[in-house]
Amino acid sequence: MGVREGHSALGVDFNLGAIQLAKAKGLEVYCWNLKELSERLPSRKFDAVMFFHVIEHIDDLETFFQELSQIMPTGSSIHFSCPGPNRWTTRFETDRKVGLREVWDYPPYHQTRWNPVAADKILSRFGWKLQKSLEEPLDWRGMSTYLVSKKLASQGLELSALSPFERKMKIATKMLKTFIPSIKSSGMSMYYQAIRQ
Repeated sequence: MGVREGHSALGVDFNLGAIQLAKAKGLEVYCWNLKELSERLPSRKFDAVMFFHVIEHIDDLETFFQELSQIMPTGSSIHFSCPGPNRWTTRFETDRKVGLREVWDYPPYHQTRWNPVAADKILSRFGWKLQKSLEEPLDWRGMSTYLVSKKLASQGLELSALSPFERKMKIATKMLKTFIPSIKSSGMSMYYQAIRQ
C-alpha cells in the first residue's frame, strides 16, 4: 500500500534480500526491530500494524506488546496470522509429528500456540481487544496435490513428470482418501484483528 491508496506504509524486516526488493519498489523499509523503530522515529505512530507468521516465534510477548504500544495509539489495530489449530498438516503430515503436533510446533521453532480463546486472553492481558478471528479455509485440492507430490518425491519422482491424465487421477484418488479426515481440517493459518484499548 502506498500514498495513492491514502496510506503511508513502513516496513521492518531482518531479511536483507526482502528489504532490498521492497526498497527497489520504492517502499520505506528498514532492518530494525520494534524498539529500534520507536527510538529512531520517535514521533512516528501507526494506525495499523500487520505481521504474518511472526507471533508464534516470539518468546517474550510482554516486551513485544510493550514495544507495539510505543508506536501505536489507543484505537489502532493489529492484524496478524499464525498457524491455525485445525490446520491440515497436523492431521496429514504424520512423518513430521511429535506427539499430536508437527515437530516445528515446539521450541525452539514456535514459542506459543494460538486459537481464538487463547488469542482473546493473551491480547486482553496486554491491553488489546480481539475483534475478529478467522480460520483459513481448507484448499482440499491443493492439500491433496501436495500430498501426492510428496509421496512421489519420496520415490524419486515428480508430479510434473506424469501425464495430465495420470496427475488428475492421482490427485482425485487422494481427494477421495482424504475426504472424511479433511472435514475437521482447515487451511494453514488463523487470522486475527485486535484494537488497542
